[in-house]
Amino acid sequence: MGEATKIFFLLLNKNFLVRKKHWVQSIFVQIIIPILLFLIGENIQLMIDSTPTRIPYNSYYEIRTQSNLLKDVSISGTFIKYTPQNNFTKKLMEATRNCLKLKDSDVVGSKDEDSLIAELQRDFSTSDVAPQCVGVIFNSQENSTRLKYKLRVSSLMPSELFDSQENSDLANIQFLKAPLIQVQMCLDQAYIDYVVPNPKFNRSELTIQQMPYPPYIKVDKDAVITGDTFAELARLVFLIILCIEISFPANEKYIGINILMSVNGLKTSINMLSWLISGALYSTTYLLPIVVLLKHFMPPRVKPFLLYGNAFIVWIALFLHTCHVIAFGYHISSYFWKPSHGIFMTFMVTTLMNILAVFVHGYTIERFFLYAGILSPNFILKKIFAELTDSESKLTGINWFNLFKTSSTTGAPEGSIGVLMIFSIIGIIFHFYMTLYVYNVRPGKYGIQRSPFYCFQRKRLNKIDNEEDLDGFNNTNVDRKEFEVVPKGSLVSGIKIRELKKVYTTDWFRNTKVHALKGISLDFYKSQITALLGHNGAGKTTMMSILSGLTDSSEGVIFINGQNISTNPKVISNNIGLCPQENMVFPDLNVHQQLMFFGTLKGKTKSKAQLREEVKILLAKVNLTDKKYAFPNQLSGGQKRRLCLAMAVIGDANVLILDEPTSGMDAESKREVWDIILKMRGEKTIIISTHDMEEADILGDRISIMHSGNVKCYGTSMFLKNLYGNGQIEITLSTEQWFDVRNVSNEIGIIVEVLNQNDGKTVLTVPRVNKLPQALDKLEASKKKLGITGISVSMITLEQVFLQVTRENSDVVDSSDSIGSFKKSQGFAFYIQTFMAFLVKKIIFARKNPWNFLISLILPCLAAVLILLDHGVSSGSNKFTPLTLDNYQHSTAFVYAENDTFSSKYKDTIEYYRSNAIIAPRNISLTDTLLMLANNDLSTYRNKLIVSAEFNGTNNISANGFYSGSALLSIPITINCITNTLLKALTEDSSYGIETSAQSLPDIDKLKQPPMLNTDVTLSMIVFLAPAIAMYVTQPLTESLSGIKQLQLMTGAPTLMYWAATFLFDLIQYIVSVLLLLATFIFIDKTLGTEYYHLEEIGIFVGLLLLFGISVLPFVYLTSFLKKTLNSTIIALCVAPLVLTAVELILFAFSMEVKHDAFKIFRKIQSNLFLLIPHVSFIYGHLSFHNSLIQNARCRRMPNKLLEVSCINGFDPCCGMDCFNGVCKKPMSYFDDLFDILPSLRKSMAYLTCLPVIFFTVIALLEMKIFAELTAMFRRRKTNKSSIIGIDEMVLKEKSIVFEEISKLMRKQKNQIYQSENIFLVQELEKYYGNFQAVKGINFRVKEGECFGLLGVNGAGKSTTFRMLTGASIKTNGSMYLKDNNISTERIKYLMQMGYCPQQDAIIDTFNSWDHLYLFAKLRGIPSSQIDSIVKKWILKLNLTACANQPSVTYSGGNKRRLNIAMALMGNPPLVLLDEPTTGVDPAARRSLWNTLKSCQNIGQSIILTSHSMEECEVLCNRLVIMVGGKIVCIGASQELKQRFGAGYNIHIKLLPDHNNSDIETIKLKLESNFPCKLTDENNGFLGYHITDPDVTWTAMYTVMNELKNNIDCIEDFVVLSSTLEQLFIQFARAPTETSDCQLNGVVSESWKQYNNESAF
Repeated sequence: MGEATKIFFLLLNKNFLVRKKHWVQSIFVQIIIPILLFLIGENIQLMIDSTPTRIPYNSYYEIRTQSNLLKDVSISGTFIKYTPQNNFTKKLMEATRNCLKLKDSDVVGSKDEDSLIAELQRDFSTSDVAPQCVGVIFNSQENSTRLKYKLRVSSLMPSELFDSQENSDLANIQFLKAPLIQVQMCLDQAYIDYVVPNPKFNRSELTIQQMPYPPYIKVDKDAVITGDTFAELARLVFLIILCIEISFPANEKYIGINILMSVNGLKTSINMLSWLISGALYSTTYLLPIVVLLKHFMPPRVKPFLLYGNAFIVWIALFLHTCHVIAFGYHISSYFWKPSHGIFMTFMVTTLMNILAVFVHGYTIERFFLYAGILSPNFILKKIFAELTDSESKLTGINWFNLFKTSSTTGAPEGSIGVLMIFSIIGIIFHFYMTLYVYNVRPGKYGIQRSPFYCFQRKRLNKIDNEEDLDGFNNTNVDRKEFEVVPKGSLVSGIKIRELKKVYTTDWFRNTKVHALKGISLDFYKSQITALLGHNGAGKTTMMSILSGLTDSSEGVIFINGQNISTNPKVISNNIGLCPQENMVFPDLNVHQQLMFFGTLKGKTKSKAQLREEVKILLAKVNLTDKKYAFPNQLSGGQKRRLCLAMAVIGDANVLILDEPTSGMDAESKREVWDIILKMRGEKTIIISTHDMEEADILGDRISIMHSGNVKCYGTSMFLKNLYGNGQIEITLSTEQWFDVRNVSNEIGIIVEVLNQNDGKTVLTVPRVNKLPQALDKLEASKKKLGITGISVSMITLEQVFLQVTRENSDVVDSSDSIGSFKKSQGFAFYIQTFMAFLVKKIIFARKNPWNFLISLILPCLAAVLILLDHGVSSGSNKFTPLTLDNYQHSTAFVYAENDTFSSKYKDTIEYYRSNAIIAPRNISLTDTLLMLANNDLSTYRNKLIVSAEFNGTNNISANGFYSGSALLSIPITINCITNTLLKALTEDSSYGIETSAQSLPDIDKLKQPPMLNTDVTLSMIVFLAPAIAMYVTQPLTESLSGIKQLQLMTGAPTLMYWAATFLFDLIQYIVSVLLLLATFIFIDKTLGTEYYHLEEIGIFVGLLLLFGISVLPFVYLTSFLKKTLNSTIIALCVAPLVLTAVELILFAFSMEVKHDAFKIFRKIQSNLFLLIPHVSFIYGHLSFHNSLIQNARCRRMPNKLLEVSCINGFDPCCGMDCFNGVCKKPMSYFDDLFDILPSLRKSMAYLTCLPVIFFTVIALLEMKIFAELTAMFRRRKTNKSSIIGIDEMVLKEKSIVFEEISKLMRKQKNQIYQSENIFLVQELEKYYGNFQAVKGINFRVKEGECFGLLGVNGAGKSTTFRMLTGASIKTNGSMYLKDNNISTERIKYLMQMGYCPQQDAIIDTFNSWDHLYLFAKLRGIPSSQIDSIVKKWILKLNLTACANQPSVTYSGGNKRRLNIAMALMGNPPLVLLDEPTTGVDPAARRSLWNTLKSCQNIGQSIILTSHSMEECEVLCNRLVIMVGGKIVCIGASQELKQRFGAGYNIHIKLLPDHNNSDIETIKLKLESNFPCKLTDENNGFLGYHITDPDVTWTAMYTVMNELKNNIDCIEDFVVLSSTLEQLFIQFARAPTETSDCQLNGVVSESWKQYNNESAF
């Protein structure tokens, strides 16, 4: 338990260190902003100051008689129509007329319901005063026992059943002043008299009375506004906090550090729990101040929000809710790998849930959403603040005694604070476990995906505990010739693998399985490094994942240090250190903190002092002592890899698994990492997975090559080379043009075989015969005679071994296959072709990214739907409304009757409507009975008691109905229940009954319903328009970030066509969304009958939206130039309009109160500046438009007579509009200023018209790099004439040739064609970053058909040079000519002749190979008739056929590089720039790409290549340069450079395992006494020496080695080789930092030459 607690506190400490690193957002965003927002809420409460009033007595209400009710209505202004007309209805309506005391002309029959409605509308319009219109539609026959009728009334029927205010009187307001209940009373009475003309009981007139109410607290409705304000502020606060909190674990998942922690024995559940706990603990820093504000912060005379409630309970509720919100965010974001995606989706889901919470009304749906709050905490938060408001309104507050009692009289019983806290706890548990589940089935890029049903699967048990039990598992590789025999006892196994299998199920429905490992048996030995090689998908990663405990095996057994990892899983965390391929480090911890964290994690028993000492020693080992307190972003790539190594080693891990330890590093940085790994070799079992054959060769004591889940061969590098090289030696020659390979055999006397021969380079194989040393010396002596400029000798490379072992036919490319020529489209046809190419690309992008497309179309329509929801909630209803107890099913009613007949019949009536009737005792009054229930159970009294009745007397019956003041339909239902009871009692037949319903008249309904508030409509539109508009940045931004936009524009395609096609398609898409939005608004307008949108309004609305779209699209495009992440940009484009709107509303509110002249001036300037943002212009314009729209629609709906009355009795804005029959001749202008403080629609539309011009102008200037050019011009410095002292003669010669060529170019006539073998010239190229000079006046040329290598370590200026060559960066000084086009004056012509393959895969993820290549073929101007055949040829040439139809995001690294190279070579550009074209590509794919590039050279294309692979440069480059410190230090062919700068030779000696130390010392002494050399590698079976003197002869070296082999038995074999280009590169790379007394101006100085003779790499 102590160990677990220590680890948990370690995680908490790590989490708080991360927060400390992000102190700005931790303090400002998470603490200060929430407090400020709640201070705003306090100020709102201060302005309202609605203090509740206690009513300490029972409330009683007067009895209303039928005669009094009739007096309350202006009967003289009432018109009644009825239908159908027959004797039965005429008799009833005549009796009703007499009851209502109306004139004969006031009650008239109609033909049918439609006629009745039309006549009532006519009467309404022609009346001198505003009349009350009632229609009666009978739906039953005379002989029926049930009277059914519907009343059509001019008043609005309520859309809700209850009023939320306690002891409300809204039911009285709804019905007592309208003629509905009067007509109902009289009509029901007429029917009773008709059915029972001679009743046996006498009855008095009907009376009604509102139910009494016990003592209560009277709350002003403004208090509810305060509670709602705090709820909205809290939702905003938790939304901000949510986006921050989920970013922490999401970043760990994205980086993959959570996987690394899992390898070290830390469960994901513990890490996620630590984040949840740390987030909860940190919440105290902002929750406590907020609760204190709510409890205490108020001026003395104003009561705080939490006056009566227990602040501690409120804090607990908010604390649990915070945990709930954080767990909810973890769950949602866990479905996404990228943090930005998770944050964006969490933001959108939470925002949508917040909006839905606004429309939660009604008992049933509110109860449903309370349970839904377990899934979405927004609903619970709303209810928490509603409960706080209600409890404070009752002067009790939330306390322990009422924790599980709901304060709302209308709310569900689950709405109490206590139950809500339980819901939050359930939600925390649910979301936390769902997060863990998703982390297992969707682990992201680095984890191993588990089955969706993994939690139901049983784990396979392995009963083998000891290595002695392995007899049943045979090592099937022992007798195979591909496996080197290890003498028994010579090496100790650190890891034993036997018959290891792994099967993945990829399709659970079809039971499709992939066999990743197929019975592997292998031993990894202690004190040795084993290099694991294989193609992508060979099974390396799967095996390493099993070894590191990330996934389980399907079959087989693994022992680590003698322990079975299946039965002893802790052996993994105790023994294994993992260094993953990616730099998995905590971005917010420094180097020391990282090592202390993993040291504590693995060395659980060590004290802090011991750990600090271990970290100190380890930092010294990995050369990071001076970077102890540096953060990862302050480290170079090599330093990060060294940190990853240290993290793997710390804790005394005796097994190291290193996955691609030097991927993407330059040769110098690789060498530093190799040195560190080699130092660890004697201590640990080390496994390295790599695609770098040279790395495997240097580091690997043993090499294992895997293919298709099997181990193909296993042994030392020399064993494999001898096995697959057949004893051959390779000789690479740099040659003159007149060189003849046949002369070589004649000269040296050995038959040679030509492997490869191209311009300036020949590769031969020579058998290892006794006279080989003498033959090589002869070749060296006869170089000039034979036309040889450089010689390099090597064995068959490990890469060639690998290719032989894993050879696939698909990797073979026919280099002789020519693409063919074409005539490029010119002029207007080219412009049209490029425009159509860009347009088709947009169409394909929309088709293959349907969600982006649909979101931009549908989101705006959601605004209209929400407006409809809001309108349906806030306005009345004209739907059919039954006036029976059916509306309140399962309610309760009390009945008091002195005559049992009436109590029985009343009970029958209530139970008919599925409710419960209780007969009240006769010893107390019904009023007292009702009050007793109210005092005992106010919630039931409030929500369930709708009606009650008392029937006094036994023969002379007086009926009094009690109704609830809060149930809005209670009055007509009360009357219905009493008249039904009377009817049943008088007829003595329960089948008799009366069913009444009501419905508003249509036109009257339209006139009286409240208009939608313009701010609600505008804000709803901008909330959904903003993210829809933001989606338009997706395509240009992703293209800009990936680099494919630059590639498209480098084809020569006009920038104008790129943006024109993008804008046209987006505008069409936007217009479609506008039409959908308009159709939705018109549909709602017609559905609600608001009369908002006529032709003029539609035209203005569409015009405003179109102007907004035209202006906002280029604004969105501009954000793509910032090159921020896609989701950051989208979130900014979504949130910024809302923030600006909030700022504008605040300033608007201030402007209403502050009358200071200075503020008015500020406000005027600020509003005009805000108008430059399209969203704000639209908001201003729509607010102005909608103000006029509401008023015009209201006047159109107003009936003529009502308009006349309004104009007589008082001023109405409609009076001056000359409106008649729904047409206004002089409507309110939409373009006039309504308020001086708000810009008008005219001004907003004027801004929206001008903004596109401004934005597109800025885009054009950015594309032409005008701003960058101006910046470079101001920073341009006078070029200092550099000294030529110490500069290499070939570098000087190259500079002279470049100057001469440019002079010729400048002297040529205007129309004269420039002809030269040099296709590309770079002269005195410089680049400054501030005062730092990154590139220092370099000069070089590239010949036609030449592959030119540009090499240099990180920081040498190579990447900067490449950016300048491709036009991505502006040069400070110098010139660049491609043919005769200068980049400064003819940028487009310069770039269009250049192909470019960037280091980063510049592709569109959803496009396949066909899409990419068709696009670039069209942009290159290939005629349409030839595009199809040329694209097919490229797909065949680069072996892309198998994946050509798949999205490029699914491609392997090799296929992506092939596709990028095809795009660069498409159209046969004269010059192609390749930046690391084979980084991370396995050897087979790399060899295939080399063949392709050679074939392009054969047809005359020139190539500039930069690569970290020296072998690649040797194979491809005819000439190369090496840059050091921003200068070129050497130039020439690789073999020539090695000989000129004396790189020397290498001697590799393979030793037998059973050698003794004295033999080794003899070998070392012999070599070191005969040659100037340095020991470069030493392990149990190998010695490596570097001979530093280039003048040593081959004969001398072979003589010494043959003598050693004959005299010393432990030498199994040896080989003497030329030094590699890498060794030369490292010498140049190290010179500037390792020489102290000489300043190298890009060359080899004499002192450096002396250094080279004294030391080696």
